[in-house]
Amino acid sequence: MGEAAISSMPPAMRPRGKAVVDVDHAAYVMQGRLPQIRRALGVVRQELAASGTHAVTANDACLDAVQRSMTGPPLDVSPALFKAVLAGWIEQGLFGLEDPTK
Repeated sequence: MGEAAISSMPPAMRPRGKAVVDVDHAAYVMQGRLPQIRRALGVVRQELAASGTHAVTANDACLDAVQRSMTGPPLDVSPALFKAVLAGWIEQGLFGLEDPTK
């Protein structure tokens, strides 16, 4: 994840110092699992649609749901880093799911 990606993250989620390296590593690991992440996002979107909500946002509940919906071997990424990277990707529009509240 480059500087543009990091600077687009909400201030509370922006890494500092060594954390920047950790976020970059997490993004690198997660890139190899984009198909599974997309599928998990699809599952979460279906669950949200069934409950009357139609948007996947970068809030903790949605990000946790995506993590729970992941298939395949576990990622070697901490849950906090997974959420930080995924939130940044969603807000950047990587999945066409920009946060509609922004």
